[in-house]
Amino acid sequence: MMADLVRKALENSLKALFEPNTIMARNVIDADKAINSYEIDIDNSTYSLLTLGSLPPQVLRSIISIQKINAILERIGDHAVNIAESAISLSLLVSPPAKPEYLDLPIMADLCNVILSEAIASFFRQDVVKAREVLSRDEKIDQLNIAISNEVKSMVLGGRMSFEAALDIIRICKNLERVADLSTNIAEEATFSVSGIVVKHHAVQSSEIPKEIMPGSSPKS
Repeated sequence: MMADLVRKALENSLKALFEPNTIMARNVIDADKAINSYEIDIDNSTYSLLTLGSLPPQVLRSIISIQKINAILERIGDHAVNIAESAISLSLLVSPPAKPEYLDLPIMADLCNVILSEAIASFFRQDVVKAREVLSRDEKIDQLNIAISNEVKSMVLGGRMSFEAALDIIRICKNLERVADLSTNIAEEATFSVSGIVVKHHAVQSSEIPKEIMPGSSPKS
């Protein structure tokens, strides 16, 4: 339920930006309270489970991963709020950016929505192959972040975009880049939960995945 709220928060913050829709943006900001409440509840539940002791390794790994993903989802919710705030800020400008001036931001937004959804799915389905695919997509979003930010700066220098609008667009890009990074962290936890393999800062290779946890097989504890 928390993951679904976070996914919808990101989607709606971006819809609020591109439509634009300030009411939707404010709803995203208000909905963050529910996400924060889930974080506290899940934290308390996982700590209670850890006090039971003598848990099987697979179960213990899952609980540890849930703890980490819980914090990650809360942070993604915060980034969705930041995007919603920028959407409101842009809508209040005397000359808000026209759609062409958003450059490749819609492409970056779509990729972030996909990478988050697939990262969440990789954990709930315990699918290390899908998790690996998520890890491989982060570079494209990093490239878009750099390209859009550089183009926006050029537009400001050329007098084709206001400084205020540029700041918000760059802020949105940065928030999307962080959402993508955090989504890869979820995929890393999916891999750890299933296999016990710690994947940090690089994509896990299929050769590193034990055969017993490949699709069509049951993971060992």
